[in-house]
Amino acid sequence: MQNRAHLDLGANAVFLAQGGDIAMSQLRFTSDSTVGSSVISTTALLNGILNRTGSVGAYNATLPTAAQVLAAAPNLSVGDSWSFILRNTVAFAATMVAATGMELGADTAIVASAVREYLLTVLGAGPGATLIARTNTNTQLTNVAAVDIARVSVGQGVTGTGVAANTVIIGLDANQGIIYLNNATTATADNIAITTNPRIAVNGVRSSPL
Repeated sequence: MQNRAHLDLGANAVFLAQGGDIAMSQLRFTSDSTVGSSVISTTALLNGILNRTGSVGAYNATLPTAAQVLAAAPNLSVGDSWSFILRNTVAFAATMVAATGMELGADTAIVASAVREYLLTVLGAGPGATLIARTNTNTQLTNVAAVDIARVSVGQGVTGTGVAANTVIIGLDANQGIIYLNNATTATADNIAITTNPRIAVNGVRSSPL
């Protein structure tokens, strides 16, 4: 469904956008002149445009963690998305590298002297937590304290001994002390340390020469 944007003109004057109305872009320009690989700051990622100069060879552009991004933008929630544009102004390719909770999709590499646009989408919000649970060779973590269940949320990623890769929380039952997972654990054991983390998908949208 397509909806008209609301334009806030100040002094409590809010109108539905009409043809010809112009809404200000929230994009901001950030620069990075590091020689070699570097970490993209949360500020650059949220500002929306990163102008990359300085490198004299192929380099890595490492994303911040999903937890860092959501800490810097606490109003983001599951389903929210935004655009990020990387301007690779050097004559060498760049490789996007994921940090914890950042999930790279298709078309994320950047060729030399090119611009690539990405769409980032929040898959699991909340800061994440470390807790103790029992694994049961099924899709349930049991014996979880209610206070710990309150610290996690559906959509967060899960790691720990016996937890399969790409495991995600799909349900919570505070009364029974159960966390439901999309993947079965591979062992039965008590007092297993479990870590959860927020998740953000990163997908390439399009690329063009400078």
